[in-house]
Amino acid sequence: MTDAAKDLWGQIFSRALELPDAAINRPENEGEQAQRFREALRAAGWSDEKINARYEAYAQLEQPLQPTSPGVAPNLEAHAQIIADRVSAAITAQGLAHTPVLVGIDPRPGVEAGLTNVIMTDEAILTVTSFFFRWCGLIARAYTRTLLLDPKYWSTSELSPEEDRLLLLRDIELTLYWNRIFVSFASTGTHALVPYRPATEMELFLFEQVAWATEYFAFAHEYGHHALVHRNVGDNPIKQEYAADSFAMSLAEQLRSEPLQIDNPYIATGAGGVLVLMANDILRSIDTKDAPAPTNGAVLTHPVTSERVSRITNRHLMQPDRFRFDREFCNTVARIMNVVAGIVREFHDSGGRELIDKIRSST
Repeated sequence: MTDAAKDLWGQIFSRALELPDAAINRPENEGEQAQRFREALRAAGWSDEKINARYEAYAQLEQPLQPTSPGVAPNLEAHAQIIADRVSAAITAQGLAHTPVLVGIDPRPGVEAGLTNVIMTDEAILTVTSFFFRWCGLIARAYTRTLLLDPKYWSTSELSPEEDRLLLLRDIELTLYWNRIFVSFASTGTHALVPYRPATEMELFLFEQVAWATEYFAFAHEYGHHALVHRNVGDNPIKQEYAADSFAMSLAEQLRSEPLQIDNPYIATGAGGVLVLMANDILRSIDTKDAPAPTNGAVLTHPVTSERVSRITNRHLMQPDRFRFDREFCNTVARIMNVVAGIVREFHDSGGRELIDKIRSST
C-alpha cells in the first residue's frame, strides 16, 4: 500500500471525527457493555462456559491489527479486514490481478459501504460506516427468526401475500423487533433503539451464515468496482452497479465456505446479497422525506433493487439444478422481505414518520 492511500484516508477520517455524531470507541465503557452482553446471552439460554468459548473464538478470529481508523472500536477494523482479505484472495484465486485496497471504518452513523479511488494511483479505499456490521447482524437475526416461524411454509408453499403477512403479525414481539430496527437506523443511523436480543443456540448457526453472507456481498461488490476499474466519472453508473453485482457473485464459489470453513448457501446462491439489498431499500424508503419526482435530466446512480435481485436470482438460468437451488434461497428471502417491507411501511404511514422526525429532532 502506498503512502498516498494512507494519507488520503487519514484526511477523510480526521474530518469525519470532527462531526458531532462521530461514533468513537470509549474504552471506559467496555466493561459495562461486556457485562450487559453476557447477561443478554444468559437470558437467551447460553451457559457461562459457552459464552466464554464464543468470546475466545472471536478473539482468535478478530486479532488486533495496525489501526487505519484510530478511535473506532478495534474489533470493527479486524472484522472488516477478515472479509477484505478473503475477498481479495478469492479474486486472486480466479487469476485476476488487482492492486491493494486500504480498508477503513468511517465513524459516521448510517449504513454505507463505499469505494474511494486514490487519484494519480490505481489504488482505492474501501470503507464501511461504524454501524454497518451491526445493521447486517440485526437484519440477519430478524430474518432468521422470521424464517424459523415456519421454514417449510416460507420456502415451499404457494405465494400468498396476505397469509405471509398474518404469519409474521402473529408474532407481535418479532414484528416490533423489525420495526424498531428500521426506526432506529432511520432516525439515529445506529442500533441505539433496538434491544439486544442475541441468537439462541438453536438460531446461531443460521444467523451467522446469513450475517456473514450479507457482509461478504457488500465487500465483494465494492471490490468489483475496484477490480473492474470503475474510475471514469463519465461511465454509466447503472451498468457499473450491475457489473459489480455480477462480479461479487462470480466470487461466490471461492467464498462460500468463509470464514468458518462450512458451506454457506446464503453466500453461494446470492441470498445474502438479496437480503441486504432489500433491507437497504426498505430503510431508504422510510429514511427519505417526500421529494419531487426526478426530472428527465436527473442522474440515477443505482438500478432499482428488484432488477438487481432478479439478476442475482436468475444468473444460472442455463443450469437447471443450480438455478433451482439459487431460486429456493433467494425467493424465500425476497418473500420474507416483501412482507417486512409492507408491515414497516404500514407502521411508517400510520405514525412512524412522525416518530422518526421526533427522534431526529431530539438527538
